[in-house]
Amino acid sequence: MTIVNAPKVDPELARQLTAAELSGHDIACIVSVHHVPGPNGYAKWDSGVGDLLGRVGLATGEQAEDVNVMAMMATAYVSGSPAFLRSLIASPEILAAMPAIPARF
Repeated sequence: MTIVNAPKVDPELARQLTAAELSGHDIACIVSVHHVPGPNGYAKWDSGVGDLLGRVGLATGEQAEDVNVMAMMATAYVSGSPAFLRSLIASPEILAAMPAIPARF
């Protein structure tokens, strides 16, 4: 699945995903997830992220290594295999994705 040129993926994250695939290492990213305001919106959003991660896990046969949900910011930190993260980022619920660790200069 190619998402490298997707507008919602930061170019540095795309580079890190490719490097992680070649090295076999896990990687971490920060994703912005679609949020619909409303009653109990944050609790509903939090469980929606869990559902999304479960669907990605079923599709890839893998699970996230670490997850930190920041519901009030509609953002989540997720680490895992490049295949898991590529599948997650390709989900329609994901608005944008950026690397958790910035580029080294």
